[in-house]
Amino acid sequence: MWCCAASVAFFCPPLSVLLLHGCGRIFLLNCILTFLCYIPGFLHALCIIFCPDRINPDKKFLMTEKACRAREKAEYLNRAREREEYAARQAVVAGQHHNIPPPPPPPPISRPI
Repeated sequence: MWCCAASVAFFCPPLSVLLLHGCGRIFLLNCILTFLCYIPGFLHALCIIFCPDRINPDKKFLMTEKACRAREKAEYLNRAREREEYAARQAVVAGQHHNIPPPPPPPPISRPI
């Protein structure tokens, strides 16, 4: 949709804004900017086409089911990692160093004959 709206904006910026947002304040502002000089109206139309969340902050975006599951999985893994880090910090504070492997033995000293 944005590709079609961008091509319409190249020829008539207010028309692309009208198609996306209807006849309202944004459309009237784009008409004024276009009639003052074509370039500000064109840039305003492109901004509306490619940055809809900044122009209309009340618009809610729906997440797909796949995106929701991926987000839940990432949050679960993040919480699990935080729990492991917390347990490791608590073990060090409590003096439980039995999970830490002992250092390797020193290399044997060779004596010259």
